[in-house]
Amino acid sequence: MRRRLPMHGTPATRSPRAGETREAAASQCSRCASRWEWAFGAGAVAFVATAVSGVIGRYSPVPLWDMWDGYLDWFLRVQRGDWLAWWEQHNEHRIVLTRLLFWVDLKWLGGSGWLPVAVTFLCVGAAALLFWLWLKDAAGEERLVVPIVGLFLVGWLFLWAQNENLGSAFQTQFVLAQLVPLAAFYAQYRSIRAGDKGTSAFVAACVLGVAAVGTMANGVLTLPLMTAYALLAGQSKWKAGLLGALAVLSMGGYFYGYHVIAAHGSVMHSLTRQPLDVVKYVAGYLGSPFYFVLGGPKISTPAMHGARKVLHLFVALVAAGAGLALVFASGWLGVRALRRRPPDTLELGLLAFIAYIILTAVATAGGRLIFGWGQAFSSRYATPALMAWAALLVLLSPSIVALVHRHGTKPLWAFATLGVVMMPLQFYALVPHNEVRVERNVGALALELQVQDPDKIEPLYPIPDRALAIAKLAAPAHLSVFGVPPLRDLSEQMGKPFRMGKTGIAEGAIDSATDFGDPRFVRVRGWMYDPATGRAPATLAFVDTGGDLVGYAYTGEPRPDLGLRLPRTASLAGFEGYVLKGERGRTVRLVGIGESCATTAVVPQ
Repeated sequence: MRRRLPMHGTPATRSPRAGETREAAASQCSRCASRWEWAFGAGAVAFVATAVSGVIGRYSPVPLWDMWDGYLDWFLRVQRGDWLAWWEQHNEHRIVLTRLLFWVDLKWLGGSGWLPVAVTFLCVGAAALLFWLWLKDAAGEERLVVPIVGLFLVGWLFLWAQNENLGSAFQTQFVLAQLVPLAAFYAQYRSIRAGDKGTSAFVAACVLGVAAVGTMANGVLTLPLMTAYALLAGQSKWKAGLLGALAVLSMGGYFYGYHVIAAHGSVMHSLTRQPLDVVKYVAGYLGSPFYFVLGGPKISTPAMHGARKVLHLFVALVAAGAGLALVFASGWLGVRALRRRPPDTLELGLLAFIAYIILTAVATAGGRLIFGWGQAFSSRYATPALMAWAALLVLLSPSIVALVHRHGTKPLWAFATLGVVMMPLQFYALVPHNEVRVERNVGALALELQVQDPDKIEPLYPIPDRALAIAKLAAPAHLSVFGVPPLRDLSEQMGKPFRMGKTGIAEGAIDSATDFGDPRFVRVRGWMYDPATGRAPATLAFVDTGGDLVGYAYTGEPRPDLGLRLPRTASLAGFEGYVLKGERGRTVRLVGIGESCATTAVVPQ
C-alpha cells in the first residue's frame, strides 16, 4: 500500500485530529496538492509563454552568421545538383537532420525560418515529455512529487539562458543533438525493462542511435554509450553486440573523409597540454545555466573593472562550482547504481545520458578552449547543460520523495524559490531589441543592393565579400529575405519610376549622409513620423524629383529626442538606409511604404 504524503510539515506518523475522518484528511491532502500543482503549472506556462514571446518579439527573417553558408549557400548547391552537400561537414558537424528542415523551409515555405524555430520548440517540449516519463518511473508516480518536479522541469528546459538556440533558425541541431540521444537511451531503457518483449523498443533505440549521428558531431558518442549501457545493465549479448557494431559502423562512416577544422583547437592537445583549463571549461559549460540565472551576461562588459569585474568572476566561479557538483553527484550516483545487484537500469540510462553531455563538454573544450574560458558560458551551450541538470533531478527524485514523506511540503519550497530566482532572466525575453532588428534589416538591404558596406554586413556575416557573393545568387532565386517585399527585386527597381499614390503629409529629415567608399551609394540616417497614424512607417523609399527610386531605408532606430517634442510613439522613428551618391545636395521625397505618407528632405553633402 502506497504511503500517504503528509502536508504542511505534518509528520507522517501523526494521528488525525479529534473528529477528523480519513475522508477529510484525504480531501485536505488533495486540496494542498492541487494548490501546489496550480502554482507550478502557472509557472511552467509563464516560462514557456515568455520564451515564445521573446522569440516572436526578436524574430527577423534575415539570415545570421552560419545561415549564409550552412543554409542559403548549402541550398543553392543542392539545387544545382550537389547531393554530397547533404553529408558534408559544417565545421565539425554533419547536420543532416537539420538540413532536412532547411530544405523544406527554403523549398516550400519561402525560407522564413519559422519552421526550424517551431521545430526547436517542439523538440524542447518533447524533451520535457521524455523526462516526465523517466520521472514517473523513477519517483513511482507519487501524487505530489511527480507533477511538481515535472512542471518545474518544463520551465527549466525553456529557460531563456538558451535564447541563441530558441530564437535562431539555424540552431535546431543544438536541441536535436540532445533530444535524439535522450530518446535513444529511453527506448533502450524500455527495451531492457520489457525483456524479451522489448524488441520494438530496441529497434527504436537502434534507429535513434544511428539518427543521432546526423545531429551534430557529439552524436557519434550515442551508440558507444548505448553499448556500454547494454553491457552494464545486463542486456542480451546479441543486442549489445549489435549496438557495438552500429557504433563502429556509424563512427567509421562519420569520420570517413572528415577534415579537421584548422581554426579550432585539438581535443588531445588540450587534454594533454592544458588539463586544468579543460576542467575549468567543462565546469563552466555544465554550470552555465546558473551563470545566466545569476545575471552573468548583464554584468559582463568589454571594459569590466573594479567591483564589477570581481562580481562577474564570483558569478562565473559559482556557475563552475555548480558544474563540478553535477559531475561529482553523477559519479556518486553511478557508483551506487553499479553496486546494486541487479544494477538499476533506469539510473544507468539517465547516467549514460549525463555522461554523453559531459563528454560533449570535454570535446567542446578541446575545440573551443583557444577562444578563452568565457566562451564556455555561450548561450548555445546552455541547452545541453540544462538537459544534464534535468536528468540529474530525475535521478534525485526518489530522494525528494523521501524528504517529502519526512518533512511534508517544505522541500518543495526549494523548487519554488529557484523558480522565482529564474524569473528575472525569463522576463528578459520580453525586452525589445529594436536596434538589433534595424541593424539586421539594413545589413540585408546592403546585400540586396550589393552595397560595399562592411560595417553593416559584418554583424550578419564576418566576411562581407563572401556574404555579398552568396546574396548575389540568393537574391535572383528569391530565397529567404530576398524573396519577400521590400527586398524582393529591389536592386532592379533602383533608378526606375516609383509608383506612388495619394499620400498624407509626414514629418521627417535626413540628418546625415556618410560616404564609406562604395562607388554608388551613401549611407543616410534620419527620422520620419506620420502624425495621422501616430507611428513611423516601417520602411521608406527615397524618390527623386523625376519620380525615380533612388534609395531605401528601414525605420525603428530609437530616437529619444523625438519623443520629447512629438508623441512618444515617435521615439522609434529613426531610420537608416542608402541613397544613390548622385542625390547628395538634392531634394528627395521620403515615402512611407504602406502608410501613404510622405515628406521632402535634402540629402546632406
